Amino acid sequence: MELFFIRHGQAADSGPDGGDFSRTLTAKGEKQARAAGQLLAHLDLVPDLVFSSPRARAVETAEGLMAAAAMDGQPVQQEWLNFDFRAQIVLDELAALPEEIGRVALVGHEPSFSGMVSWLLGAEVGYLEVKKASIVQVELSPPSRHGSVLKMLVPSKVLLGQESDSGT
Repeated sequence: MELFFIRHGQAADSGPDGGDFSRTLTAKGEKQARAAGQLLAHLDLVPDLVFSSPRARAVETAEGLMAAAAMDGQPVQQEWLNFDFRAQIVLDELAALPEEIGRVALVGHEPSFSGMVSWLLGAEVGYLEVKKASIVQVELSPPSRHGSVLKMLVPSKVLLGQESDSGT
């Protein structure tokens, strides 16, 4: 299985209700989401399925990615992708998918993504950081920690062709 971790794009400091759950993407965050989808389409790596955290910024990132990659439908919102998810729950959910689903994108948050990617790659001391709107592709065979291979890591500054993504 090819698994893509796509951290949400740049978001407003607070949501319309003043809370974190409803924080929406900024114009830059929308551009980042579209750029991620365009890259996956260009590389012929369009996911078969997109799961998203239910938080507004993650859903909007997933929607922008799917639109740019010309994917039908909507992202599947999953509470298990919210903050502080457990890696084993994610692997169990992936293992339960039908065999014909070979590429899955997960759109979510930190620090969970960095922690899970690092864990999948067997890190004991080091840590792989997943920046906002970055794409990390990991090959799982089968959906488990054993045999995971890092295939691609693309930071958003590369997606957007920028010198840096400071201030995100």
